[in-house]
Amino acid sequence: MILIMGVTGAGKSYFINKLVDREAVREGNKLDSCTAVCQAIPAKIGSSKVLLIDTPGFDDTERSDSEILTEIARLLAVQYELGIKLKGVIYLHRITDVRYQRSSVKTLQIFKEICGKEALKNVLLVTTRWGEVERFVGADRERQLRDKFWAYMLANGSMISRYYGDRDSAIGIITQLLGKATVVLDL
Repeated sequence: MILIMGVTGAGKSYFINKLVDREAVREGNKLDSCTAVCQAIPAKIGSSKVLLIDTPGFDDTERSDSEILTEIARLLAVQYELGIKLKGVIYLHRITDVRYQRSSVKTLQIFKEICGKEALKNVLLVTTRWGEVERFVGADRERQLRDKFWAYMLANGSMISRYYGDRDSAIGIITQLLGKATVVLDL
């Protein structure tokens, strides 16, 4: 099982749909948040079967982050009882964001707390929307994320990856987690 997390509008549902090569979950294209509940989507990547969890975005227009975390915790507890182990977490971030807003800082802090230090080695910090920004601008923003906002997570084993908006890119990202040992979050 792999959790797909991030703020509202980061591209979680889009990522999953590209990965499974069909519209498995509804994508939002309006100002309101789209994904209201956690959804489990089975996928096959090469010879590996994986359960992807599309989560409601943090900084949601309708619900608090604590409500969303409670829902994610419930889902993880049920999956754990069923013997479905967590391989990792993909945290999506828009590279198009000009500023790292206070809400993003708060969201990332919550994210670090639910993962816990031990699980950070099973976290992929993935930047999205590379087709909407000039490469040198995106690379500079990525450097700032790496050096400042994501430094603690990277120092504790998390990795950075770029999602270019296509299936091959999504497969490459998921594949990075498939070989890892399972992990338990600090929920």
